[in-house]
Amino acid sequence: METTATKDGATRQRLPEQVERRLRRVAVARWLLPGLPVGAVLALATYKNLGEDGHLATWAISLVPVVWMVRFIRHRLNPQVWPGSAAWGGVLVTYIGGPQALQLFAPANTGYFVATLLVGPVALGGSLWAIAKAMSSHVLNADPAALIDAPFPLTYRAAGDHRLKLTVTTTEISFKRRHLVNNQSNTFPNASMPLRAVQVLRVGPVEEERHELFAGSDKWPIRVRPGMALRIGFGRAPGRDWIFRTDQGEQIARLIQGRMAARRAESRGARQHGGESVRP
Repeated sequence: METTATKDGATRQRLPEQVERRLRRVAVARWLLPGLPVGAVLALATYKNLGEDGHLATWAISLVPVVWMVRFIRHRLNPQVWPGSAAWGGVLVTYIGGPQALQLFAPANTGYFVATLLVGPVALGGSLWAIAKAMSSHVLNADPAALIDAPFPLTYRAAGDHRLKLTVTTTEISFKRRHLVNNQSNTFPNASMPLRAVQVLRVGPVEEERHELFAGSDKWPIRVRPGMALRIGFGRAPGRDWIFRTDQGEQIARLIQGRMAARRAESRGARQHGGESVRP
């Protein structure tokens, strides 16, 4: 994994050329997607409060979407975050900017107000989500080999259970399943393991449904349905491997192996650099 030196002498991971090129193609859109709606909210606040006093609260509330805009732009190396962040940003912008727009351009009508606060978040949030999804897909449709050396995490949903997710970062893998409502009938596996702990990666079929605990959790069993799956073993708990139902098992296995190899090479390089720096 290549690195480049920054101005302060630290090292920064270098992006693969194909990923870098795709990120550059969506750079303008990444700025405009949050910038346009947030700019509209600030323009409305300025126009509405121009020449008036005592509207500090309105100004403060109008600045809230700026926080989302900055956060969205800073996530330039995590395309999988863009769609969800864009959707929530659309909702936030609508609830803050919508009432101001109504006060300026629409009759004082309760129906208008309710319609805007119900339909607006869906329309704007959905539109921003679709744009961000297209941007994200463009970057993530790069060659899988290029994504191995990319610095952003990659998340995969389990076949047949999209609430169960496996995330591979450059340093660890995590297994999570979320529910909107927490009750005793639901399972909530959630565990993380460093890449260096992985000892077994095997793709194969699961013949029959079963419930299993997995390494990192003694509380929540996971239901494994029949079908192709990726088995991730950690050696210390051979009977509690992670079994992830997916049709992308080979791709995920190559990603994990590639990032494991990159981490080992990076560690060796750091040790060699450290050894050279103390030589007389």
